[in-house]
Amino acid sequence: MKKNLQLVKNLQKTKLVLGDLHPDVLDILFENRKFMKNVFENIKGIHEVDHFGLTIIDPLNKLITFSTTPNIEYNLINQNLWQFDPVFSKNTVDPSSIIWWDELPISIENDKVKTIKLSNNKYALGVSLNRQVNDFSVIYSFATKSTDEGLKNYYVDNLSGLIDIGDYCYKLIHEVYLQYCDRYMPPKVQSLTSKIYHEKSTPYLKLIVTN
Repeated sequence: MKKNLQLVKNLQKTKLVLGDLHPDVLDILFENRKFMKNVFENIKGIHEVDHFGLTIIDPLNKLITFSTTPNIEYNLINQNLWQFDPVFSKNTVDPSSIIWWDELPISIENDKVKTIKLSNNKYALGVSLNRQVNDFSVIYSFATKSTDEGLKNYYVDNLSGLIDIGDYCYKLIHEVYLQYCDRYMPPKVQSLTSKIYHEKSTPYLKLIVTN
């Protein structure tokens, strides 16, 4: 428990390094809603999870997001509140950070972010995990309607379990993401081997064939 707690960093004092929204970010979000729902059926209820989201930021800082509750991302982007949400940040300070949705710094904007993500969807707790490999940021987000007071500590103790769920979903979404990425080839799930430390290596360039 103590060891795991050392991995937990909130980002209240960290400057956000925001990704650049893909021009079709909202279209991509809703085009793949049904696919995400199907993926989610395989993990729903594990660790009390009621929501899963996946945000990918490539080495060129281009951001694409997938979600089982797309109204969250839609409202954040539509109301220009996404820039206050660490989930849209390519933050390299601590790739093993746990981002608790209810622990954002106090501000009017962040209160709105929390309302959109938690209250509006009746989620009691939300958490995001930032994984990085080959200069990609792969951010897994989970939310639950459970009001169990010990759930935060439970998630800390089961950090690897949450990452395993994220990796499983990422593996299924990988081929879908390939349709939208440009220059760089996203890492495959077997490349996501480090659950604690930031993996540094040369980004994979995507081969583009022109006639």
